[in-house]
Amino acid sequence: MALEYKYVCPKCGAPTNYSSERQGLCIECYLKKHRAKIDRDIKIKIDVCIGCGRVRYGKDWFLPSFENLATIIKKQLKKTVLRPYDIQIEDMDRRTLTELRDLKKIFIPIKISVTNRDTIIRHVEIDINKAFCSICSKKQSGRYYESVIHLRFQKEMQDNLIDVINRFVEEKLYRSETLEIIDVKKEGGKGVVVRLSSKKLARNFLGYLGQSFSLIILKRYTEPIILESGSHGKKQISVEKYIIRLMR
Repeated sequence: MALEYKYVCPKCGAPTNYSSERQGLCIECYLKKHRAKIDRDIKIKIDVCIGCGRVRYGKDWFLPSFENLATIIKKQLKKTVLRPYDIQIEDMDRRTLTELRDLKKIFIPIKISVTNRDTIIRHVEIDINKAFCSICSKKQSGRYYESVIHLRFQKEMQDNLIDVINRFVEEKLYRSETLEIIDVKKEGGKGVVVRLSSKKLARNFLGYLGQSFSLIILKRYTEPIILESGSHGKKQISVEKYIIRLMR
């Protein structure tokens, strides 16, 4: 009959799973030895994009959902004195997730499993560093756009068109929750080319134009462009292009 051997804690003799991070001790003995470390203030840092609110981990940027932020915080905490423990992120205020780029720091509760039966609650201080993600950095420099609209019109309509574009910028663009850019340039004597950083913004812009003019879409097509994108290297996006005639 074969004997079955199980690992036991070298300090108290209790059966346990071997963990090099706990120096071979069971979690109860490890806790007695390191309890003071859990009681200390716990601080970590995260990078948040000023333009879109995404959160960085490594070279990549992630939407600020509860699931993404919880994963990033857990990974950061595993680099602290909490490395040997099982950690659960308590639910965060959803409003906080949308306001990260406006805050300097936040405090969130975490549940730490200190024995097989017991947990303790600690509040982690998270300092927020402000930065621009790769896409918002390109938007800010004017090198990123998802839509290009060529507008054709009669010369006497130009002043009215510029007024409409300015109103759109004031009413819609300045209130956007993310960094968006509109670049407007003359194109000959009877044309304007408008580059917009998002397809959604472009469609809102066309709807806004439609309140003041009749729009005749002469041509609509897509064109791929290649962008540098974090650790994933190059990324291909599809740019929507329009040629539109404005009528009164």
